[in-house]
Amino acid sequence: MELRPDHYLSGHSVGVALRHVSVDQPGTGGSAWIPGWKPEDTVDDAAEFLRLRGITEPVLLEGWSWGSTMALLFAQRHPRLVRGIVIGGMWTNTRKEVRAYLDADGARAWMPGWTEQFSVFTNGHGSACDLHRAIREGAGGGTLAEAYDAAESEQAGSGQIPRQPLPGPIPRVSSPTPVDMETESDETIRFAYIESEMMCRGQRGIWRLRLQFPRRLASVPLVVIQGRYDQVCLPETAQRVVRAWPGSRKLLVPMNGGHGSFRSPRREDLERAGVSLPAEQQWALEKAAMLSYGNGGLLKRAALECLAGAGQQ
Repeated sequence: MELRPDHYLSGHSVGVALRHVSVDQPGTGGSAWIPGWKPEDTVDDAAEFLRLRGITEPVLLEGWSWGSTMALLFAQRHPRLVRGIVIGGMWTNTRKEVRAYLDADGARAWMPGWTEQFSVFTNGHGSACDLHRAIREGAGGGTLAEAYDAAESEQAGSGQIPRQPLPGPIPRVSSPTPVDMETESDETIRFAYIESEMMCRGQRGIWRLRLQFPRRLASVPLVVIQGRYDQVCLPETAQRVVRAWPGSRKLLVPMNGGHGSFRSPRREDLERAGVSLPAEQQWALEKAAMLSYGNGGLLKRAALECLAGAGQQ
């Protein structure tokens, strides 16, 4: 769609005319699931869409949560088309992240009462990937999938129940020592390959696809927004992404919120999760909630106002 200079975006004046292209993954939003779909299909389809519309200049990429993975994958596959990247709620679908989301650090916090039922189908270990395999294979005659959908809906409306917060704030970083992703042998630094068997949000499939950042992206600015209380995506993942990005034009912006960054957990949700916060920290969270722009508005505002100077040294 075209936005004129006098139009507003999430209540804020845009100030410039721009073309905004929104990409949806099959099975979520308003789209239907496509059998055999793979994540790279969305990336390559988007590049082909730009070509067909005659858009040849580099574009600004943005993405939230799993969309951040797609933005990074687009940059990897089509670096010449990328002007800059603004992402938030960083999620790379590594096994550690999936386990943190659904298993010991996650499910017992945001699915009380459901975990025991799920473990029956996962060899008693509560493995997220085992759970999703059982769902796909129709275990429980369809009741398992219904229970999962109900549990996820319960979590989605819970105010983002957090795991125990990370000790201390997430540092605002601009790494002086970029990592060469093409030669780095340490997998904890290379950080990410998609090994998802996720059922939620339409991600039904098994794939492995490594993220690597070519050197030509060193001149592309990167802004990563991350909530310190994010229980969906591990905050340390954002740090690893920023460290691995080539060049120095990069910035991690820590927020005192959950997966929505500005969206604060409710007091009763904190108590339910067994988290006790000092009064001043609770006040800071409530203040953050009052300042909410909403996910999309926050990203676009950062993109329009901060991107050009992100991480410049």
